[in-house]
Amino acid sequence: MPSVSSVELTNTFDDWRTRTNDIVTIINAANSADPASAITFANSEGGFAVNTITTNSVTGTLMTGTRLVLTGGNVNFTSANVASAGNVHQVHVLGGTSIDVSTTADADSSIANTFIFNSKINLNGQKFVSGASDINLQGATISNLGSVAKLTSTAVTGGDVSFTNPRISITSSVGSLTISSGTQDFSGATIASALLTPYTARAGTVEASNVVVNGAGFLVSTNSVALGVDVGTSNVGIGKFTEVSTNITSEKRPTSSKGRLHVRTDFSAGSAAATAVEASADELVLEGNTAVGLTLLANNASNTHIAFGDPDNTDVGGLIYNHATDDLHIVNEGANTAIFQNNFGGALQIAGGDTLGTTAGKLHVNVGSTDATTGLFVDSNDADQKAISVSASQTTMNVFQIDSTTLTTGSAIGIHDNSADTGARNILNIDQDHVDATGGIALNVKTDGMLGVNITQNKASAKALAVSTTTAHSVNLAEFIDDGDCSGNTVFIRSDSTSATQKTLEVANSSASLFTVVAGGKVGINDNAPDYTLDITGTVRTTSDAFFNNDVYVATKIVHEGDTDTKILFGTNNIDFVTEDELQLKLDSSTSYLYHNGNERFRTDASGVVVSGNVYVTESIVHWADTDTKISFTDNNIHFQTQGENKIVIGTESLILYYDGNQKLETATGGISVTGTIVASGSSVCANGIECRLRVLDESGNALNTC
Repeated sequence: MPSVSSVELTNTFDDWRTRTNDIVTIINAANSADPASAITFANSEGGFAVNTITTNSVTGTLMTGTRLVLTGGNVNFTSANVASAGNVHQVHVLGGTSIDVSTTADADSSIANTFIFNSKINLNGQKFVSGASDINLQGATISNLGSVAKLTSTAVTGGDVSFTNPRISITSSVGSLTISSGTQDFSGATIASALLTPYTARAGTVEASNVVVNGAGFLVSTNSVALGVDVGTSNVGIGKFTEVSTNITSEKRPTSSKGRLHVRTDFSAGSAAATAVEASADELVLEGNTAVGLTLLANNASNTHIAFGDPDNTDVGGLIYNHATDDLHIVNEGANTAIFQNNFGGALQIAGGDTLGTTAGKLHVNVGSTDATTGLFVDSNDADQKAISVSASQTTMNVFQIDSTTLTTGSAIGIHDNSADTGARNILNIDQDHVDATGGIALNVKTDGMLGVNITQNKASAKALAVSTTTAHSVNLAEFIDDGDCSGNTVFIRSDSTSATQKTLEVANSSASLFTVVAGGKVGINDNAPDYTLDITGTVRTTSDAFFNNDVYVATKIVHEGDTDTKILFGTNNIDFVTEDELQLKLDSSTSYLYHNGNERFRTDASGVVVSGNVYVTESIVHWADTDTKISFTDNNIHFQTQGENKIVIGTESLILYYDGNQKLETATGGISVTGTIVASGSSVCANGIECRLRVLDESGNALNTC
């Protein structure tokens, strides 16, 4: 088939006939009835019709036909208007490079005033610009908008703009979605992995979502915040939770939290390992690796409260800090039960009968009259630890003081031990452990009215009191001293044993008994089984007076200690008193003898006494057991006394008679001197021619009264 190298479209047939004589080479003998069988067909009315034209270039102002196939090259419609392209099954419009322009006139290719129906437009990375026009996509489904640099939607009425199953993806760091006004209704919608900067939400609800505030952001609520999740997951984790990252797609729950509200400065274990807490105390957890604290602030005159409540009483217990007094109160059952104070450098007072008093010590325990309990109770069960330990530094004050003013039958200190263990133990142990503490007393008991010390031992084989030492002490190991003018015993020892030989008191050394008193009333010295009231084995010495109100039995002699030639010798029916080995006094069955230098000076016999030589008395001769009846000797005087009063006094010049301590008669050079009345009784006698009861002489010896 011949080819057409060029085609020019003309307005009239005459123009076409004139211009195409050189290019039309073959014209089939066709007629107007079957123009398709010919290459061309023309008449004066219908113009020029061509069945098939193959050419490299076609230029014209009007072209009609049923099929236009352009297999290569460019179709240039410059300044042309395509009124109707009919049904175009496939169109490829290739423009130039000037695409991103502001007007159609500036574009290399443009489509204007066109209705595109049931078509697909592929921008191939270029822009879609609508200008100021309205784009009505009603009923359309946009499956993918691609990358939209800017989208502005203006609704005429509410609900004009709606999205069904939309997904808007902004992947660039400079991209954003801006909604500047209006109310946005996201009812039923799910916003997944949203990053909103900045972001303001009002009167809304965020459900099943992660809310991340990182960097310089902060979370603010001017009304209230309600956080609730299932049991076992923390409501809020504040602080160091390394599992929560700034990545919006990562886990945002504080999974290492151990409480409903967990505030963590750092892991307490020092590593990223979480420490478990008690399930009964996990509503609020404060955690740190060093110091951890909670602060409640109030003004200087108010109280700070921590309340413990229940459905029946919302403040049945609690802690109250009084900033005015700097006291910390503990409340139980709605009442003060204890108070911590700054008195005395810090003090604790426990209430009694729900009442507090004036603090009197570091630990002050009040026991009310109706409390019905012990003031201080220690239940100590550690076998090798003390129940109470006091480290004291006092110098002049008691370390432990009990003041009692109302005791009747109770005890100020009561110690009760009911252990059946047979091991050595002390119920009360006082250990003074410094050798230089010589001025003190380990146990001091003072009483003004009651018994000082009472020990009751109910065990027959156990001691009631034992005093011992392993030191060679230089002072008395035990003393009983009464410094007053006592009228009772200083020491009283009593045994009610019915056995006369049962020892009541025994004093011994390391090898033998030295002094023994038995219940039968006998005393043994160096004899632990005395047969007599006083039974002594060994020598007896007394350095002062010895009084015996009953018999004293001596075997052979009594010897003066340190002066063995002075002694009392006992023989059969005789006693010899010897000094310097010379007999001074001898008593036999009938006679008493006194000796001087071995010579007998005084001897008794049946008629009386016999004195060889003189009798010398230095002071008195006293009647035994009647010591105020005696004969006393002074220089040149002899006094005869009864009942401690002189009755007769004989001096160097006179003799004086007394009555009832008063002088009545005294002899003198000229006779006698009588004080008082001379009374004579009985019959008169005649002596030397004088009949009277008394012969009276003058100074010359002449009788003054005669018969």
